[in-house]
Amino acid sequence: MALRHLIPLLCLLAPVVFAQNDGSLSEPMIKEIQQSFAKDRNSNAAINLLTANTIKYLAIDRDKLIHRDKLFNFKLKDAGITNQQNSGRCWLFSALNLYSADIMTKLKLS
Repeated sequence: MALRHLIPLLCLLAPVVFAQNDGSLSEPMIKEIQQSFAKDRNSNAAINLLTANTIKYLAIDRDKLIHRDKLFNFKLKDAGITNQQNSGRCWLFSALNLYSADIMTKLKLS
């Protein structure tokens, strides 16, 4: 078993490591852990996931991604951007940009 496959396994077995008096892993103990580890499809899949991905990727909650709020699932029409010329009124101009598209449609302007 490659060293990179052994590291996640050792992390899972940390309580055993800390139970030793000197806190270190001996070669016989590492061999015992390797031999006691069940090699089946599930454990191989878990090892592959742990060794081939970052912790950021593994920590993603897939249920939250699937059931996320779809409040912003439509696009508003706009009629171009109005230059505020560094006046600090960006929210006002942003709202006016959105309203102008509706007004232009109602008045049949281009």
